Amino acid sequence: MLMVHTTSLYDPGEMETRRRMYVARQTWERAYREFPNIVSGHQVISRAARTSASIGDDRRLPFVKDLVEFAFGLKTNAPVDAAIMTNTDTCMIPSRIPAAFDSLQSRGCYYSFRYEHGGFIRPLDDAAVGSAPIYSGADLFAFTRAWWERHRDDYPDLLLGAEAWDGVLKVMMNDSGFEPGSPIVYHEAHAAHWSQHLLTSPSQLHNRKLAAEWIERKRIPSFLCPAS
Repeated sequence: MLMVHTTSLYDPGEMETRRRMYVARQTWERAYREFPNIVSGHQVISRAARTSASIGDDRRLPFVKDLVEFAFGLKTNAPVDAAIMTNTDTCMIPSRIPAAFDSLQSRGCYYSFRYEHGGFIRPLDDAAVGSAPIYSGADLFAFTRAWWERHRDDYPDLLLGAEAWDGVLKVMMNDSGFEPGSPIVYHEAHAAHWSQHLLTSPSQLHNRKLAAEWIERKRIPSFLCPAS
């Protein structure tokens, strides 16, 4: 099964963000070495045909659907069977990646919660990485081409990096019979731009509106952050 790992690359400007991204990239490179069936296929946001700039946001965020289609459209020596999607500062735990392979074979989809660490300057070993608390937000998603094609039209046109893009995917995967296990990723805790601009960012307003409509259509409890 050939899998493309994708995210949307950008120049963050801030040194701390650069550092987090650099450490994450080191863990990705190790995963690529250990699992040759995982290849990188990252979008560069400055080259994206569509971003949140189209809705008036000063920050250019990618549309999830565009990022997924970018991954599946990557020119490779063999057909792309599955996509893995992470944030730019999400660190992988290579030794645990086979859990994602198993779920893709049985359910067609997978997501991982994350270990949330206070800070680190280099990739952590397996013993250290599991010492942190588990954060309930999902930082890695994977799905087969067949699963995505079945569910693509049901997924709203959400932006990666704003609220709810991950929450919708989690519900869809849970409905597919997936049950999350131990995390295969970790992350350094930091302030999230979307949570600091909950009701003011154009991307936030866009995602909250589409997610609220999707939640109402599905008749499920809301997982959006309270507005007050």
